[in-house]
Amino acid sequence: MACRANEEGEEHAHMESAVQRRIHGTYLHCAITGNLSPDVWSLESLETLDLSENRLVGMLSAVLSNMKNLRELVLDDNSFSGSIQSTIGHLKELKELYVHANSFSHNLLEELGNLQNLQSLDLRVNLFSGNFPSSLGNLTSLLYFDASQNRFTGPVFPEIGNLMVLRTIDLSWNSLSGSLPATIGKLRGLRY
Repeated sequence: MACRANEEGEEHAHMESAVQRRIHGTYLHCAITGNLSPDVWSLESLETLDLSENRLVGMLSAVLSNMKNLRELVLDDNSFSGSIQSTIGHLKELKELYVHANSFSHNLLEELGNLQNLQSLDLRVNLFSGNFPSSLGNLTSLLYFDASQNRFTGPVFPEIGNLMVLRTIDLSWNSLSGSLPATIGKLRGLRY
């Protein structure tokens, strides 16, 4: 690899397989192109994976659920496509999920509601469509939710009232219909 990888606690780009399993965070902003190697999803101890600002394409692998310790997944500014795999619901430690500025599409999956430690969810500037799943109401730790500039339709999910610690929400530039649910009045900490 021509670019320099920056790993928390370690600074070298080439590592043996056994060492890779102990890395805690990897930030790769290197103009990487093409499909993501399936080997990335075998980094079971990884806590942070930031692949933003590359030229990665293709769909996310269902085996991303191997990354049981993952707390932060950042895939911003790439060309990933397809749906987010249902196995993402197995990432119980995930606190931050950023996938903005890709070409993800299809409906959001109910399994996103399994990410009960999630604090930030950034889905903006993609091609997501359909209604918001009611399971998003399970994300009671969510502070930041941006689903703007997609193709979402239907009403704002009434379960939004369960997101009592939510500070920021942006659902603009979609094709939502109906009125805001009365439950939005429960969001006393909402700032934006």
